Amino acid sequence: MMKKRLLYGIASFSLILLLGACGGNKKDTKGFDPNFSGYYIGQLPCADCVGIKTKASFFGDNKVAITSQYIDTDSTSTTEWGTWELDGKLLKALMPNQETYYYQQLSDSVIQMTDSLGESSDQLAEFYKLKKQVPLNAQNFLGSYAMDFGNEPGAYQQYLLVEPIDGLTDAVQVSFSSEGAGKGCEFTGKGRIINDQIEVSLNDQHDKMKSTMVIRFVDKEKTLFVFTSNFDDRYDLMYFCGGGGSLAGNYVKK
Repeated sequence: MMKKRLLYGIASFSLILLLGACGGNKKDTKGFDPNFSGYYIGQLPCADCVGIKTKASFFGDNKVAITSQYIDTDSTSTTEWGTWELDGKLLKALMPNQETYYYQQLSDSVIQMTDSLGESSDQLAEFYKLKKQVPLNAQNFLGSYAMDFGNEPGAYQQYLLVEPIDGLTDAVQVSFSSEGAGKGCEFTGKGRIINDQIEVSLNDQHDKMKSTMVIRFVDKEKTLFVFTSNFDDRYDLMYFCGGGGSLAGNYVKK
Protein backbone atom coordinates (compact mmCIF):
# COMPACT_ATOMS: atom_id res chain seq x y z
CA MET A 1 0.00 0.00 0.00
CA MET A 2 2.78 2.44 0.88
CA LYS A 3 4.59 1.78 -2.39
CA LYS A 4 1.34 2.22 -4.32
CA ARG A 5 0.73 5.63 -2.71
CA LEU A 6 4.21 6.77 -3.62
CA LEU A 7 3.81 5.54 -7.19
CA TYR A 8 0.47 7.36 -7.46
CA GLY A 9 2.20 10.49 -6.20
CA ILE A 10 4.98 10.22 -8.78
CA ALA A 11 2.46 9.39 -11.50
CA SER A 12 0.39 12.45 -10.57
CA PHE A 13 3.55 14.54 -10.59
CA SER A 14 4.40 13.37 -14.13
CA LEU A 15 0.84 13.99 -15.29
CA ILE A 16 0.82 17.54 -13.95
CA LEU A 17 4.13 18.19 -15.68
CA LEU A 18 2.68 16.90 -18.94
CA LEU A 19 -0.55 18.92 -18.68
CA GLY A 20 1.32 22.01 -17.58
CA ALA A 21 4.00 21.79 -20.24
CA CYS A 22 2.66 24.86 -22.05
CA GLY A 23 2.98 26.95 -18.93
CA GLY A 24 5.94 25.10 -17.53
CA ASN A 25 9.61 25.65 -18.04
CA LYS A 26 12.92 23.93 -18.00
CA LYS A 27 14.82 25.53 -15.16
CA ASP A 28 18.23 26.89 -16.06
CA THR A 29 19.99 25.05 -13.27
CA LYS A 30 23.72 25.20 -12.74
CA GLY A 31 24.04 21.47 -12.22
CA PHE A 32 25.00 19.72 -9.02
CA ASP A 33 27.82 21.11 -6.94
CA PRO A 34 30.54 18.50 -6.29
CA ASN A 35 29.91 18.93 -2.55
CA PHE A 36 26.14 18.57 -2.72
CA SER A 37 26.07 15.23 -0.85
CA GLY A 38 24.36 15.24 2.52
CA TYR A 39 20.97 14.95 4.18
CA TYR A 40 17.78 16.49 2.75
CA ILE A 41 14.23 16.71 4.13
CA GLY A 42 10.91 17.66 2.53
CA GLN A 43 7.21 16.87 2.36
CA LEU A 44 5.94 15.54 -0.95
CA PRO A 45 2.30 15.49 -2.09
CA CYS A 46 0.40 12.22 -1.67
CA ALA A 47 -2.52 10.81 -3.66
CA ASP A 48 -4.49 9.52 -0.65
CA CYS A 49 -2.86 10.95 2.48
CA VAL A 50 -1.89 14.31 3.97
CA GLY A 51 1.62 14.10 2.59
CA ILE A 52 4.80 12.07 2.44
CA LYS A 53 7.56 13.19 4.79
CA THR A 54 10.66 12.36 2.80
CA LYS A 55 14.23 12.18 4.05
CA ALA A 56 17.11 11.46 1.69
CA SER A 57 20.80 10.91 2.40
CA PHE A 58 23.18 11.11 -0.55
CA PHE A 59 26.59 9.66 0.24
CA GLY A 60 29.95 10.30 -1.38
CA ASP A 61 30.23 6.66 -2.48
CA ASN A 62 27.17 7.08 -4.75
CA LYS A 63 24.76 5.37 -2.36
CA VAL A 64 21.43 6.94 -1.44
CA ALA A 65 18.95 6.12 1.32
CA ILE A 66 15.40 7.48 1.01
CA THR A 67 12.96 7.24 3.93
CA SER A 68 9.23 7.77 3.35
CA GLN A 69 6.73 8.38 6.13
CA TYR A 70 3.07 8.65 5.18
CA ILE A 71 1.63 11.33 7.45
CA ASP A 72 -1.55 10.58 9.43
CA THR A 73 -1.70 6.95 8.31
CA ASP A 74 -0.10 3.94 10.03
CA SER A 75 2.97 5.70 11.52
CA THR A 76 5.42 3.55 9.57
CA SER A 77 8.55 4.86 7.88
CA THR A 78 10.29 2.75 5.25
CA THR A 79 13.88 3.22 4.06
CA GLU A 80 15.02 2.09 0.64
CA TRP A 81 18.63 2.01 -0.53
CA GLY A 82 19.80 2.72 -4.04
CA THR A 83 22.57 4.40 -5.98
CA TRP A 84 22.83 7.84 -7.53
CA GLU A 85 24.60 9.21 -10.58
CA LEU A 86 24.79 12.55 -12.36
CA ASP A 87 23.12 12.84 -15.76
CA GLY A 88 23.97 16.23 -17.22
CA LYS A 89 22.54 18.82 -14.82
CA LEU A 90 20.27 16.25 -13.16
CA LEU A 91 20.85 13.63 -10.51
CA LYS A 92 19.32 10.18 -10.98
CA ALA A 93 18.51 8.04 -7.95
CA LEU A 94 18.28 4.41 -9.06
CA MET A 95 16.07 2.60 -6.56
CA PRO A 96 14.75 -0.97 -6.12
CA ASN A 97 12.16 -2.36 -8.55
CA GLN A 98 13.72 -0.32 -11.38
CA GLU A 99 12.36 2.98 -10.06
CA THR A 100 14.28 6.12 -10.95
CA TYR A 101 13.87 9.51 -9.27
CA TYR A 102 15.28 12.69 -10.79
CA TYR A 103 16.45 15.78 -8.93
CA GLN A 104 17.78 19.20 -9.85
CA GLN A 105 19.77 21.53 -7.61
CA LEU A 106 18.04 24.85 -6.97
CA SER A 107 20.61 26.25 -4.54
CA ASP A 108 23.42 25.15 -2.25
CA SER A 109 20.83 23.83 0.24
CA VAL A 110 17.76 22.90 -1.84
CA ILE A 111 17.12 20.17 -4.40
CA GLN A 112 13.83 19.46 -6.18
CA MET A 113 12.33 16.31 -7.61
CA THR A 114 11.63 16.75 -11.31
CA ASP A 115 11.08 14.70 -14.44
CA SER A 116 13.76 13.14 -16.63
CA LEU A 117 14.02 16.36 -18.69
CA GLY A 118 14.37 18.68 -15.72
CA GLU A 119 11.07 20.37 -16.49
CA SER A 120 8.47 21.56 -14.02
CA SER A 121 5.15 23.37 -14.09
CA ASP A 122 4.66 26.71 -12.32
CA GLN A 123 1.92 24.92 -10.35
CA LEU A 124 4.62 22.90 -8.62
CA ALA A 125 6.95 25.76 -7.72
CA GLU A 126 6.64 25.10 -3.98
CA PHE A 127 6.38 21.33 -4.11
CA TYR A 128 8.82 18.44 -4.34
CA LYS A 129 11.59 20.44 -2.65
CA LEU A 130 14.04 18.89 -0.19
CA LYS A 131 16.14 21.15 2.03
CA LYS A 132 19.57 20.27 3.35
CA GLN A 133 19.73 19.64 7.11
CA VAL A 134 22.19 18.45 9.74
CA PRO A 135 21.26 14.82 10.55
CA LEU A 136 20.92 13.39 14.05
CA ASN A 137 23.76 11.20 15.26
CA ALA A 138 24.27 8.73 18.09
CA GLN A 139 24.69 11.47 20.69
CA ASN A 140 21.16 12.77 20.05
CA PHE A 141 19.59 9.40 20.95
CA LEU A 142 21.61 8.32 23.97
CA GLY A 143 19.81 7.90 27.27
CA SER A 144 17.16 6.01 29.23
CA TYR A 145 13.49 6.06 28.20
CA ALA A 146 10.37 4.56 29.75
CA MET A 147 6.79 3.81 28.72
CA ASP A 148 4.12 5.40 30.88
CA PHE A 149 2.23 2.63 32.67
CA GLY A 150 1.48 4.71 35.77
CA ASN A 151 3.35 5.13 39.05
CA GLU A 152 1.51 2.74 41.34
CA PRO A 153 3.79 0.50 43.48
CA GLY A 154 4.52 -2.80 41.75
CA ALA A 155 3.03 -1.64 38.44
CA TYR A 156 4.55 -3.02 35.26
CA GLN A 157 7.25 -0.84 33.73
CA GLN A 158 8.98 -1.10 30.36
CA TYR A 159 12.25 0.62 29.48
CA LEU A 160 14.44 1.45 26.50
CA LEU A 161 18.14 2.17 26.90
CA VAL A 162 20.18 3.64 24.03
CA GLU A 163 23.93 3.33 24.52
CA PRO A 164 26.98 4.31 22.43
CA ILE A 165 29.16 1.92 20.48
CA ASP A 166 32.81 2.91 20.75
CA GLY A 167 34.02 5.01 17.85
CA LEU A 168 30.70 5.07 15.98
CA THR A 169 28.44 8.06 15.40
CA ASP A 170 25.99 6.26 13.09
CA ALA A 171 25.23 3.23 15.27
CA VAL A 172 24.00 2.53 18.82
CA GLN A 173 23.06 -0.39 21.03
CA VAL A 174 19.40 -0.52 22.02
CA SER A 175 18.16 -2.55 24.99
CA PHE A 176 14.59 -3.12 26.16
CA SER A 177 13.85 -4.33 29.67
CA SER A 178 10.96 -4.49 32.11
CA GLU A 179 10.07 -4.87 35.75
CA GLY A 180 6.95 -5.41 37.78
CA ALA A 181 4.04 -7.80 37.44
CA GLY A 182 4.17 -10.58 34.84
CA LYS A 183 6.71 -11.56 32.23
CA GLY A 184 7.84 -8.52 30.29
CA CYS A 185 9.97 -7.63 27.26
CA GLU A 186 13.68 -8.32 26.83
CA PHE A 187 15.72 -7.34 23.78
CA THR A 188 19.25 -6.16 22.93
CA GLY A 189 20.54 -5.33 19.48
CA LYS A 190 22.60 -3.00 17.34
CA GLY A 191 20.87 -0.23 15.43
CA ARG A 192 22.08 1.89 12.52
CA ILE A 193 21.18 5.58 12.44
CA ILE A 194 19.94 6.72 9.05
CA ASN A 195 17.71 9.67 8.15
CA ASP A 196 17.13 10.66 11.80
CA GLN A 197 15.96 7.25 12.94
CA ILE A 198 17.48 4.08 14.40
CA GLU A 199 16.91 0.94 12.32
CA VAL A 200 17.43 -2.50 13.84
CA SER A 201 17.35 -5.64 11.69
CA LEU A 202 15.26 -8.24 13.51
CA ASN A 203 16.80 -10.90 11.28
CA ASP A 204 19.90 -10.56 13.45
CA GLN A 205 17.76 -11.76 16.37
CA HIS A 206 15.70 -14.43 14.62
CA ASP A 207 16.65 -15.94 11.26
CA LYS A 208 13.02 -16.24 10.13
CA MET A 209 12.28 -12.55 10.65
CA LYS A 210 12.80 -10.19 7.72
CA SER A 211 11.46 -7.07 9.41
CA THR A 212 13.13 -3.89 10.62
CA MET A 213 12.48 -2.18 13.95
CA VAL A 214 12.39 1.61 13.63
CA ILE A 215 13.04 3.99 16.53
CA ARG A 216 12.50 7.70 15.89
CA PHE A 217 11.66 10.86 17.78
CA VAL A 218 8.09 12.15 17.73
CA ASP A 219 9.11 15.43 19.38
CA LYS A 220 12.31 17.35 20.01
CA GLU A 221 14.54 14.57 21.32
CA LYS A 222 12.29 13.63 24.24
CA THR A 223 9.94 10.85 23.16
CA LEU A 224 10.98 7.88 21.02
CA PHE A 225 8.42 5.95 19.01
CA VAL A 226 9.13 2.26 18.37
CA PHE A 227 7.48 0.32 15.55
CA THR A 228 8.31 -1.75 12.47
CA SER A 229 9.11 -0.17 9.12
CA ASN A 230 6.17 -2.04 7.56
CA PHE A 231 2.81 -2.16 9.31
CA ASP A 232 2.23 -5.84 8.55
CA ASP A 233 5.40 -6.76 10.47
CA ARG A 234 4.22 -5.21 13.76
CA TYR A 235 3.58 -8.57 15.43
CA ASP A 236 7.30 -9.37 15.26
CA LEU A 237 7.78 -6.93 18.13
CA MET A 238 5.64 -9.17 20.34
CA TYR A 239 8.04 -12.10 19.93
CA PHE A 240 10.41 -10.61 22.52
CA CYS A 241 7.70 -10.09 25.15
CA GLY A 242 5.48 -12.21 27.34
CA GLY A 243 1.80 -11.94 28.15
CA GLY A 244 0.80 -10.36 24.84
CA GLY A 245 3.12 -7.39 25.27
CA SER A 246 5.10 -5.63 22.56
CA LEU A 247 8.22 -3.50 22.17
CA ALA A 248 6.11 -1.03 20.18
CA GLY A 249 5.04 2.25 21.70
CA ASN A 250 6.18 5.64 22.96
CA TYR A 251 9.13 5.89 25.36
CA VAL A 252 9.74 9.16 27.23
CA LYS A 253 13.26 10.19 28.24
CA LYS A 254 13.87 9.86 31.98
